[in-house]
This record gives sequence, structure tokens and C-alpha cells, in this order.
Amino acid sequence: MMQFTRLLGGLLLATLMAACGGGGGSPGTTTGSSSKVTPTIVVELVNAQGAPTTTVGSGQSAFARATVRDAAGGLVSGAVVKFASADGLVTFFPDTGTALTDATGVASVQVFPASVTSAGAGSITADATVAGTAAKQASVSVQAILGSLPRISLDMVGSTGLPTTTVGALSPVFARAIVRDTSGAPVSGVVVTFGADATLARFDPVSGTALTDNTGVAKVQILPATANSAGAGVLTAAVTVAGVATNQATSFQVPQGAAVDPLTAKVANIVLLLDRSTLKNSGAETALLTVVTVDANNNVTPGAKVNVSTDANTVFTP
Repeated sequence: MMQFTRLLGGLLLATLMAACGGGGGSPGTTTGSSSKVTPTIVVELVNAQGAPTTTVGSGQSAFARATVRDAAGGLVSGAVVKFASADGLVTFFPDTGTALTDATGVASVQVFPASVTSAGAGSITADATVAGTAAKQASVSVQAILGSLPRISLDMVGSTGLPTTTVGALSPVFARAIVRDTSGAPVSGVVVTFGADATLARFDPVSGTALTDNTGVAKVQILPATANSAGAGVLTAAVTVAGVATNQATSFQVPQGAAVDPLTAKVANIVLLLDRSTLKNSGAETALLTVVTVDANNNVTPGAKVNVSTDANTVFTP
């Protein structure tokens, strides 16, 4: 009986030692593998209306759109996303194939066939780095359709040339179109017509038209339509090249209050001074009109924007 008890005790001791890692290692040490959680990026191909598509070419607008999330699953803004065509089947606008993610973690670039002869299937990849950690590369399939239509790219830029989607009164914003022919070469001297919701935006010149220069670029200034304009809308650009019409669209916004020029907002009263009260209808006589703007304390407000109009048959210069 005593021998059996000793045998049982020895077995129990051996079992406990094995559970603690045995006698050859540090007690309580366990081994295993852990997986590192990395940021994620999802890429898709969409048309101008934001609906999923798989094709580019033949005048169809297509965009590669990536959504970036951090390791915790939160949307990441301000991250640089690099799009690339692994097989050279497509090109991008901007040409760098890069874009920053917005507040919703989304970055997008426009996609075109690489040339008029490009056709077939391939893939678009997207890469991004979040807080020093690279997201796992994502890709989406794409089908390039053989076509012979000119193409027009459209975006908005500030006075420094940086892209923007916001129209306001504080700094100039321009609608910019780049026109290329079927071979991808820039087209100069064609009329581009820009359009937008008239309750949100207006153009300078008021016609919303401009000729492309030798780089294929046409620009017009875009401004809030009125002091009360606010909301989101669609900017369009249309052009005809060698008898073939094509167009493009992009979204923009006018934030609440962005249409108010802060200098003009200070104006509380306007004083008009005319150096003569009557003019002969000879077409040669002139009169000097002076407009003085003042604030609530009757202080002059320099820099305010003044628009002058009359129901008389007169012409203002400037």
C-alpha cells in the first residue's frame, strides 16, 4: 500500500512539473504566436454617380475610391492613398495617382484607359500608411473598353493650385477642366462650358465658359451665388472635340456663412455721391459716382465689395 502511494505521488508531481513547463525551462513560461493588427484599406471602382462599375473607357466616367481605417477600425482622414495600375492598362487624374482621404476616410482619383488602344482586364491597387504602419494592399479588377472618345477631367483648385471641394468668399476658387483627344494629347482652343446649380454658385465670367490653353486647361472662377447660398451641389464641364461631345461632373459644397465676405459684412450704410444730377443723352457726357461704405459707427469700411446698378440707360466704367 505504501509503495502504491509513493507511485501515485510521483505521477502527480511529474504531471505538475509538465504543466509548469517541465524542468528544463523557466517556470510558468508559455510559448505561442500573436497576430499584429494593421490598418485596412478597401478599394472599389465607381461611376460618376457613385455606383459600382467594372469598366473604364468609351466616355464613361470612372473613379477608383479607397476607404482607409486604422487598426481599431476608425476612419482615417488626411492619409495619402497611392493608386497604381499593375499592368499599365489605365492612367489616373491627377497623374500622380495620389489623393488624401477626407473626413470619411475616402480618397478617390479618376481613371482612364492608358491609351486609345487600351483594352482588356487588369487591376488597380491602393496603398496607404497610417501612423507609420502600412495598410495591407488592396486591389480591384478593371475592364478597359476600346473607344475613340475625347476625355475631359474636372476638379476645383484654390489660388495656390491645390485641389479643393469648397467654394467660399474668402479666397478665389477655380473650376478647372483638362481636355485631351483620343490619343491622350492635350487639346487647345476648344470651348469648355461649366455649369452648376444657380442657387449655389455662379461663375466669373458669368457665361461660365473658357478656352483651353496649350496644355488643354480651361478655368473659370466659381463663387457662391448669393450671401445666403449654402449646401452641396454638382459642378459640370462639357466640351466638343472634333465633333464629339463629352462631359464630366464633380461634387462641391458651399458651407453655411462661407458666401459672406467679412469686409463687406461690416458695411452698415452706403452713401452715394454724384458730381452732377443730369446727363444729356449724347453718348459722350459722363458723371462721377462715388460710393462710400461705413460701419455702424459711421467709420469707413475699406475693402468692401460694391455692386452698382441703375434702371437708367447708362454704362458704368469700370
